[in-house]
Amino acid sequence: VIVASDLHTGELVPIGAGDLVTAVQASCSIPFVFVPCKHMGRVLVDGGVVNPVPVKVAQDLGAELIIAVDLCELLDRSYPNHLLGVVNRSAEIAFMWQNEVCTRTADIIIRPKTCGIGTFNDNMKWQLYCAGKRAAREKIPHILEKLALLSSGEGTNPGTRLVSLPCYTPEIYMDDNEDIDLCKEYDENGQEIMDDSQEETVDNEQA
Repeated sequence: VIVASDLHTGELVPIGAGDLVTAVQASCSIPFVFVPCKHMGRVLVDGGVVNPVPVKVAQDLGAELIIAVDLCELLDRSYPNHLLGVVNRSAEIAFMWQNEVCTRTADIIIRPKTCGIGTFNDNMKWQLYCAGKRAAREKIPHILEKLALLSSGEGTNPGTRLVSLPCYTPEIYMDDNEDIDLCKEYDENGQEIMDDSQEETVDNEQA
């Protein structure tokens, strides 16, 4: 299962079936870099917009041991001295805290030291591989310990598994807008915006 973010509703959309190529394209359609991907009747972008490390999805799938990989590092020591730098630094801070929240309930968290290597730096592939391998090896004793607990029946097996994952909807919609259809458009007063054909249909029904 991979995840993508719905640009219209703000939902986290799990994708576990269908066209693999389009699903992967949707999952990694990074905003400002790639155009959004149309799939499953939705307009989707990178799943990291909503949840960069979807531990919650793994839990709902019934995973007994969740190993999360967090690629967010500490902020560098530089200080932004222009507007674009401030915007970029603000995004880095938001992403850092978002990762912190999303990985909190994982059993094991692997954090490779990527030393500020950019996402699209093709010249550092080997260094990235080595960093990931090194970080994973450091966690092997903890992983073996967790596996031993599971084998002995002392682990935290959730005991449940969702066969069909729902889309994860922002709580603001669930709490305050229970009667709002996300597929419709509303004005600032919460009234549905209708085009001319819809208004004509309503008038005929009322007549």
